[in-house]
Amino acid sequence: MKKGIVVAFPGIRYTCGQPLVQDCLAFYKARGYETLCLDFAGVSFDGTADMSRAAEAALPSILGQLSSVCFADYTDVVFLAKSLGTLCAVRTAKALAMQPRFFLLTPLEETLQELPPDGNVFGAVVGTKDAHLPAARLEQFCRERAVPCLIVPEVGHRLQFEDSAKTESVNRSIVAMLR
Repeated sequence: MKKGIVVAFPGIRYTCGQPLVQDCLAFYKARGYETLCLDFAGVSFDGTADMSRAAEAALPSILGQLSSVCFADYTDVVFLAKSLGTLCAVRTAKALAMQPRFFLLTPLEETLQELPPDGNVFGAVVGTKDAHLPAARLEQFCRERAVPCLIVPEVGHRLQFEDSAKTESVNRSIVAMLR
């Protein structure tokens, strides 16, 4: 058996190259996990604001990128997901009939609705100025499921401030939630 694998599900304009995702992946790499960053570059989102439709468009690409991975070979499977990637992660787990551990960065309302009651979410993060999900909604979801939750004051969906030192501090707080 292999130790573990982390699959990073990006957002539409938030790639795996962003410092936050890289910091999270470095956490797992240091612990011997394999990492796989999904890429939505070949997916046409048609400028849609319909996130459910966007996730539907991304799913064939995701399944293709994961087709050579035998998840049964790993003792731990983590889906690290951001924004649209959170909905894609939930739908991927369903399509592959698997139960990974989920870490949700700025999840969408649809993500929270589609997560099965036994979905293993071990952390979630949102900003108080997130346009896609009110912080109070994520806080309620996390309280109901006893999930560690980080609400970042005065920050939007990208979890970034103009002040890079503030952004780095938030990134460190997020990485500290990983397990």
